[in-house]
Amino acid sequence: MRSSGFLTRPEYRIDLVPLPVVVQARTPSRLIAATRHALRLDEQNHEPVVYFPSASVDLTALVPMPGRTTHCPYKGDARYWALSEAPDVPVAWSYPQVYPEVAGIAGMIAFYAERIAVSL
Repeated sequence: MRSSGFLTRPEYRIDLVPLPVVVQARTPSRLIAATRHALRLDEQNHEPVVYFPSASVDLTALVPMPGRTTHCPYKGDARYWALSEAPDVPVAWSYPQVYPEVAGIAGMIAFYAERIAVSL
């Protein structure tokens, strides 16, 4: 893993906020995830993102995209998933290994809001 961006910009803000309500992620025809243990990640200059514990996600609905990865200097290296019926379109991502400042999202899964509806 590369060096954390927090080393050069310690003032950069990322807040993890527990969501103690039922949060769901779904397609028009299928529930993909539901939990009372989601986290909202509020990152400066970005829209908030909801992260789901991986145990609350129906991984049979998703297929991994092994060749697709990206790097965030404040979170780490992301991996991606697509819906099984559209394996070339990423709909979700996670950071298996994260920097200590965002340890709460390690292994959790987030969804693209424009592709998977997330509701509180």
